[in-house]
Amino acid sequence: MPRVPGRRWSRGVVSFLIGVALPVALAAQSYPMMPVANPDADRLAELVRRLGTSPRDLPALIEAGELSFRLGDATAAAAFYKRAEAIDPRNGRVKGGIARILVNGEQPGEALRYFLEAERHGAPMARYADDRGLAYDLIGQQERAQRDYRVALTQGDADDADEVRRRYALSLGISGRQTEALAQIDALLRKSDRGAWRARAFILAMNGDVAGANKIATSMMPAGMAGGLAAFFQRLPTLNATDRAFAVHFGEVSPTPTRLADARMVPP
Repeated sequence: MPRVPGRRWSRGVVSFLIGVALPVALAAQSYPMMPVANPDADRLAELVRRLGTSPRDLPALIEAGELSFRLGDATAAAAFYKRAEAIDPRNGRVKGGIARILVNGEQPGEALRYFLEAERHGAPMARYADDRGLAYDLIGQQERAQRDYRVALTQGDADDADEVRRRYALSLGISGRQTEALAQIDALLRKSDRGAWRARAFILAMNGDVAGANKIATSMMPAGMAGGLAAFFQRLPTLNATDRAFAVHFGEVSPTPTRLADARMVPP
């Protein structure tokens, strides 16, 4: 299996994210935490028990991979998909699941190869349009990305709609279409969605309004922590489309040897 690296963020972006999360964390300390039922986790536990007695149960392996990824455990998801791929190397859902892991692990070139295989083996691509759109954004193909985001918004999982809309807005911002980008997240901003406010700051900065981006960061972060983002915002409008996408999604403003190697894997 390809490696699944973690996200790497610059210090300024880490500070920004801390600023977004800190008020929630502090508020949580004031109240006793009660266990919350999670149907996905319960279902995954059931599948793991099933696989304990039937380790080659392909549907169970695929579903376990999908649930693990949804629950944020890419390593476990990759392990389930690896076992599933050994049983059925031509399974479109397995290929699509691996592709999801790769793109969220900053490997869009290899991910697009797996998405292509998934499509060839019959996987419905509307199911993967949100992450394939991200892969296209990360290789500088914003029009293709935006097409997939629109598909995801109309045919994809409604539970992920807010995240897809934020990605769509960022993609439009990367393309220089600031007005359209901000319109996409307007409803989320009105709901005080912090991810949307973060996206708005990035969109403004990418399109030259560094002061506006800094104002958002300052209002959302504890006093004194916004300064770490000033240089990041200043850099965004100078980047090309690929670097902008990596910057706003992963906090990475300069190509690394790993990124350059992955770029060579983009299918024709």
